[in-house]
Amino acid sequence: MGSRRDRTSAMKAIDAIARFYVRVVDGLARLISPVLGALFILLAGLVVLQILGRMARVSLPWTEELGRMVFIYIIYLGASSAYYDKLMITIDTVPEIFPRLGRILQPLVAVTSFLIVSFLFVASFSIMRSSWNTSLATLGWVSNGWFYVAFALGFGLMIVYSVAHLAKWHLKLDREPGAPA
Repeated sequence: MGSRRDRTSAMKAIDAIARFYVRVVDGLARLISPVLGALFILLAGLVVLQILGRMARVSLPWTEELGRMVFIYIIYLGASSAYYDKLMITIDTVPEIFPRLGRILQPLVAVTSFLIVSFLFVASFSIMRSSWNTSLATLGWVSNGWFYVAFALGFGLMIVYSVAHLAKWHLKLDREPGAPA
């Protein structure tokens, strides 16, 4: 009898930890949208600056490289945000067409996604390390490695979100993406 009570207490503790983790990750995910908005405004500002520079016949080559870097951050942070909201094609399409199969495959998809994203996360560090000693042509004080920090950041967030998806599945939190826990 004590064994069953211990197992029930352990499950309650696991559930409490999972709920806390989901709440923290939901809060983190809500922070990404304003960051993406700020990066988009920065990108638009760089484009406007480049246009004004051309109109005034002033060369501003650094705006193109910095704009490209900002764009890469927007892509990887945006991809992690879409991943959190389960807006990726492979995650979204099958459950819509086959709801029952989608519920069965949900943990398998989450674990597979976790493994793939973890591989990409680890791989991003070797790429980052190999390019860290080179710098941008127009901004000599900025390392090329900063381009690859965006990869690690985006894939790192996707790892965190994968674990949250598994926790939500465990807790049977069938709700709209991004809704509070």
